[in-house]
Amino acid sequence: MAERCPDKTEVEGSIPSMPTKSSWTVCHFLKKLLTIFREILKGRNLKNDNLKNKVMSQQENYIPTSPIEPPSEHPGRTSGIIGIVCAVISILFFPIIFGPVGIVLGVKARQKGSKNLGLVAIILSAVFMVGGMLLGILVGLSMATQLQGLLGVFLFH
Repeated sequence: MAERCPDKTEVEGSIPSMPTKSSWTVCHFLKKLLTIFREILKGRNLKNDNLKNKVMSQQENYIPTSPIEPPSEHPGRTSGIIGIVCAVISILFFPIIFGPVGIVLGVKARQKGSKNLGLVAIILSAVFMVGGMLLGILVGLSMATQLQGLLGVFLFH
């Protein structure tokens, strides 16, 4: 059961048990807010019915203004370029990952029609992958011998 909001006249000469002026304002504000929410839930907004109808009519008559872009003239170009970038990265960082990715992207570029760029990506990826692995092995052996030398100095001298 809903409580009623007090009148302004009831609030002005308030006794301690009566609501204060601020509670009167809050009570009326909440009632107004509840009324607005009820209207919105019914699908009607008191002030914006005309605006709602206007927006709906504009959406029904919508015609796109920007033209749809035609397909690219070089569909495999992006795959080929990314394949070459992966090949270059595979020299120094994770050749076992970036090398095969570059090869796969080169194959995709060739399938999409960019024959030369795809071939370059495949060849560079394969060569740089092997080179990156050899470089990693050499750096690893070099670090191992330096570490062995340092450990030998500390342990045997």
